[in-house]
Amino acid sequence: NIGGVYSRQGNHAAALDYYQKALAIQQKTLPDNHTDIATCYNNIGIVYFRKGEYRNAYNHINKAYEIFRSKLGDNHPTTQQVLDDLKFVEQKLKKSGQ
Repeated sequence: NIGGVYSRQGNHAAALDYYQKALAIQQKTLPDNHTDIATCYNNIGIVYFRKGEYRNAYNHINKAYEIFRSKLGDNHPTTQQVLDDLKFVEQKLKKSGQ
């Protein structure tokens, strides 16, 4: 939650720091395909997107998508939302040439 506060304030460095700390803790305590880990990957991807780092954003959001897809299925609203985010980032990647 702290990462989310910093992200909304536009403090991308602090947001990434807290999200990455949360991810490290989750990876020690949860299975690799847990949806909480996917949420963390997605949050990190969104911060990278806001920073204009579309390749990093794509990589993290794609990890989130793969987990959500495997755990929740293709038709789940969360999976669909993350897929939409992924497609949007992909468009930005193509336009930016990253």
